[in-house]
Amino acid sequence: MKKYPSAEELYQAWKEIYDNEDYFYIGLLLVLFGVFFLLPIYYSVQVYRQYNPRSLKVKYRLFVGQMAYFQNLNPLDRLLFEKRVQLFINNKKFISRGKGFHLSDEMIAKIAASAVEISFGFPKMGFEHFSRILVYPDDYYSNITRKFHAGEVNARGFIVLSWRSFQKGYDNNDDGINLGIHEMAHALKLENRIKNGDYHFLKAELMGDLEEEFVQYQSIRESKKENLLRSYALSNIHEFFAVLCENFFERPQLLEEENRSLYNLMSQLLMQNPLANIGRASSQFETVISPKLPGPVERY
Repeated sequence: MKKYPSAEELYQAWKEIYDNEDYFYIGLLLVLFGVFFLLPIYYSVQVYRQYNPRSLKVKYRLFVGQMAYFQNLNPLDRLLFEKRVQLFINNKKFISRGKGFHLSDEMIAKIAASAVEISFGFPKMGFEHFSRILVYPDDYYSNITRKFHAGEVNARGFIVLSWRSFQKGYDNNDDGINLGIHEMAHALKLENRIKNGDYHFLKAELMGDLEEEFVQYQSIRESKKENLLRSYALSNIHEFFAVLCENFFERPQLLEEENRSLYNLMSQLLMQNPLANIGRASSQFETVISPKLPGPVERY
């Protein structure tokens, strides 16, 4: 059986090196101690902070505070929202796509906030599949479609945005057009189908109800009756969901007035109630929704 040195023997060996003033070996031992003991501890702490941020970094806080959605949250939800924004930033790579175009703290903070805004009802959902956020200064040309685009979501794991179009969407908060929400809606819907930590967070029954609403919406548009959603929503069920999300967050009162059942469905699907945030929910809406959505967000 192999005999290991006792503590006394190790002490004597160390003492002998020290007494002989062999500083080279002393330094070597200290380096080895750092490599095998201190570095793993440091790495573990860094990984923990990456996935468990204590708060939002100061350099991002001002810009997140400018978001209308954030301003309508209660103080406790604001703290949680900020942590979710920092978590998103920690785990995504933001990439500039333009010569001389540099990403600012404002761009990073607001793009991350748009992702948290649409997913805030799902505390465990972090867009795990999407690791890269590509940002162009303006609308960009696609060699695939041979058209200019303001944004897209790619199944290979990246989200593409035009900063000018993104900023324009948040500059006007009541026109139902918001590139950030639109593309994050596509990412949310795709994330729901990919088998990872975020898999199947959207309830299948409610998604089925959404498809039925889409069919009804198509028949309404065919009758040429005016409605809130722009014509692009007719493209397919995916665009219907994305355009609906834009109006759900930007014009919740108008959406609820025009189609209460559709608004209720979105509230349950996204686990959020924007009307409760701004205190303008109708009494009928509260009767239908409040048992499931007591506040802005229902936790699980």
